[in-house]
Amino acid sequence: MSQALFGNGAVAPRAESLMVNRATRFSRSAGLVRAVVLVAGAVVSTACADAVAPPLLLDAAAAAAVLPSVTDARLRLAPAIENVGVRQRVLYDLGQLEQAIIARDAQAARYRVRVAGGILLDYHTQLGATVTDGADVGSIALSLHFTAVAVGGGFDISAFR
Repeated sequence: MSQALFGNGAVAPRAESLMVNRATRFSRSAGLVRAVVLVAGAVVSTACADAVAPPLLLDAAAAAAVLPSVTDARLRLAPAIENVGVRQRVLYDLGQLEQAIIARDAQAARYRVRVAGGILLDYHTQLGATVTDGADVGSIALSLHFTAVAVGGGFDISAFR
């Protein structure tokens, strides 16, 4: 056995009898196939990463059925919410929900129903006994429930008691 000298002066034994397996025709072609598959996979995954899936479309009849309820909640009921921060956020989310319904974008509509419903639920549970706008909040929640049924879920009205 001979000694190998490293850069910092350390000496380590080196095995001279180690044989390196020589590449066979099969191992070379397998390596080539592996490389081609790796490159092809990288190209396919990069190409698919940029693709945006189209939103799920709402049924036109369902969109037409819930739109007046959401519009009424935005124009008549939400401005009666006493808490300014909650009122502004609910007005914004109801407007975005209205736009999602008009565009028949079910995914955006479900998201806005969950967000607005969560805000109203928190407002109702925290300040429910001290505010006088409980009927308006309950009516908006009923509208959101009706919309959630039409767009495929996202809001549970049973929490409003």
